Amino acid sequence: MSTSGDSLKRVLPGEPFRPSAAAWNAMLDAARKIAEMDASAMRSMSATREPATVPVKNPTASAWETGYIVGLGAPLFTPTDNLGEFKFRPTIIGAVPTMASHEAKWGVCAEQIPAGKIGRVVVDGVAVCQVTVTAATSGLNGVELVDGDATMARLVADGSARVLWRETGTGTKWALIRFGSGSLASPFHARITGAAVLSGKTYRWAYAWEEVELPAYGAGEDWTVVTGGRSGTTSSNYAVNAVEADNRAPVGATNGFAGPSYRIVTGETFLPLAISKDVGGTQWNPVVTMRRTASGRYVFDGFNTIDGACA
Repeated sequence: MSTSGDSLKRVLPGEPFRPSAAAWNAMLDAARKIAEMDASAMRSMSATREPATVPVKNPTASAWETGYIVGLGAPLFTPTDNLGEFKFRPTIIGAVPTMASHEAKWGVCAEQIPAGKIGRVVVDGVAVCQVTVTAATSGLNGVELVDGDATMARLVADGSARVLWRETGTGTKWALIRFGSGSLASPFHARITGAAVLSGKTYRWAYAWEEVELPAYGAGEDWTVVTGGRSGTTSSNYAVNAVEADNRAPVGATNGFAGPSYRIVTGETFLPLAISKDVGGTQWNPVVTMRRTASGRYVFDGFNTIDGACA
């Protein structure tokens, strides 16, 4: 045994090995430290891979299977009901999803949730679900809910989630999808279908619209209405044109400014986006880029037309 006072001195081949208590304890401490580092690394890797889930109650009379699409509603316990439950065990009441109530507010069941029970729903990260695929949507990678259907999602140009992988072909297919951690209010395309003057405003309109999409390459060039997609009328979920934001009544009896960049003169009429002066006031249906604001309003940008001879 070494007499140098170094309890961790290396042992030469053939030399008697009689470890001291100090050397043995040092080796145990090193092994324990390595084990703790490995466990920490594994926890970190697991945290990176694991999707974020929230507890959701199934209030329906039927079980929700793994991969079902769930609309996210109000908390099961509000701060008034039970502040402790709200703060430390927040639980959401789920629902069969609808576009009107759950656009950008849905998740995927990570496990079966029996009727009346609570289970985990993925709201961020990777999830497994079924998607409906048509010839027109087979080249799209956005994912959005299907109005009134919990069993599957649909493919869109851009949506609340993205496809990482899916089965080939058309019909109902299994897919790996990923929810992002940023805003879910992605722009989409819509066809303007009508207009009505906004109450109390001049040269500003409430626009009716319907969500449309351009099919994949090779599937045609016509914009088609998205089945179960978003829409609005001139009185409900109507869209507004941001270009019209500063429009107002003309100053004076016969002429004035309709907006910051155009002056209305005698004999001219300022028209909503979807009306063309060239074909006798016929309603046209232009496609615009629509976006949903944080307040839930639908907004697009489009330049109006003028009916009448320019001065």
